[in-house]
Amino acid sequence: MLDTLAIPEISKSSRAIAYSAATAFALGGPLLFAWYVFAPALAAGTPPPTWTWGTLALAQTMQIALIAWLGFAVYRRFSVALSRQGVSSVSARGRGFIAWTQLERVELKGADAWFYGAGRSAVVNLYCFRDPSAASRFVWANVSPSLRPAGMA
Repeated sequence: MLDTLAIPEISKSSRAIAYSAATAFALGGPLLFAWYVFAPALAAGTPPPTWTWGTLALAQTMQIALIAWLGFAVYRRFSVALSRQGVSSVSARGRGFIAWTQLERVELKGADAWFYGAGRSAVVNLYCFRDPSAASRFVWANVSPSLRPAGMA
């Protein structure tokens, strides 16, 4: 049966929407903050009331860190690849591969299926594929019945 299931692919429109939203957020947030907070402070020569130059710099740094984290979270979900051998995904340590036979634990968290094994984890949002039901069938056909979450057996 596994040989008859097509290997699912991420939907190009889902990927485009996610990357566009992440890019708009990444560019818009810091630019708006700089325009409405930093620029007036620089023009006035003093930060807004109850702010210091240090808190302004810290706020901007935290915003950029949050955007980087969110961008990576979006990228991670759309860089996943499923194959007959296993699941491949980007992580903070680079691209990793988990063979279906190496899976130790599988969890469902909302629309995401989290795969753990071989010292790595991979997250797969099944709704981001061209055919979510086919992607779901492919994944659960490859996962050992003993590891499937309740209701997926």
